[in-house]
Amino acid sequence: MFHINCTWFAALRIISFSALLGTGNAFTTPTTSLLAQNLILTNQLNNNVSPYSFPNIIISSDQVEAVDKGIEEAFQDDLIYFDSTIQLIGGAAIVLVLLAAAAKFFLNKMDEAIEKVLVDFEKTMKDKYASRWVSIEAKLDGLQEPERSQKLFSIMEELQTSEPQFMDKVNKDVAR
Repeated sequence: MFHINCTWFAALRIISFSALLGTGNAFTTPTTSLLAQNLILTNQLNNNVSPYSFPNIIISSDQVEAVDKGIEEAFQDDLIYFDSTIQLIGGAAIVLVLLAAAAKFFLNKMDEAIEKVLVDFEKTMKDKYASRWVSIEAKLDGLQEPERSQKLFSIMEELQTSEPQFMDKVNKDVAR
C-alpha cells in the first residue's frame, strides 16, 4: 500500500487549489490567499476528509466574497508619487536641466563676444591697416560662416604669436 505524508499532501492540495483559482502564487511566498486556502484545506482535514483522497473543491459564497474583496483591494493601493527616491530623481533632473540651460547661456554669450571681437578686428584692419588686410582677405576668400570666422580667429592667433607688437597696436585701435 502507498502511504502519502499528510503535510506533503496538504502542500499538494494548496498547489492544486491555487492552480484552479489561477493565482499562480503557490510556488512563491505565502500570500493572504494561500493562507486562506490553507485554512480551508485544514478545515477539510479536520472535518474527517481523508488526506489520501483528492479533495472535493467546493467553494462557499464566503470564500468567493473573500476572493472578490481581495481582488478589489488589490486595485485600490495608494501610489506615493513623491517619495524620497522620486524627489531625489526629480531634483537631480531639475538641477541638470538648469545646468544645461546655464551652460548654453554662457556659451552663447561667449560666441557673441568672440563674434564682436572678430567684427571689430576686421573693421579696424580694413580702416587702418588696409595693406595687411588684403593678404588676410585672400586667405578668407570663398569661405562661408562659420568657417570664415574660425579662419579669421586662427589668423588673429597666428598674428598674436608671430607679431605681438603689431597686435598690440591693433588692439589699442580696436579699443578706441
